[in-house]
Amino acid sequence: MDSRLAHDRADLAFRKAQYRQAGQCYLIAGDKPRADLAFIKAAAADAPTAKRQLAANAKQVKEQFRQLREAFTRLPLP
Repeated sequence: MDSRLAHDRADLAFRKAQYRQAGQCYLIAGDKPRADLAFIKAAAADAPTAKRQLAANAKQVKEQFRQLREAFTRLPLP
């Protein structure tokens, strides 16, 4: 893929909010500043999903600790 085609594809992907793909194409085209911008936008777009996933994981860990604590309190002492 030549530089011009890669740049055109990157521009199209960027307009479609496909920032990771745009970043890769900008790198192929040799446009590192625009690639960096696209990757930053991709990370920002992923942030809400990552935040929700972290919150769900934290809830799951808390529930597992609660169950473990409950199991240990039911054990008879020797």
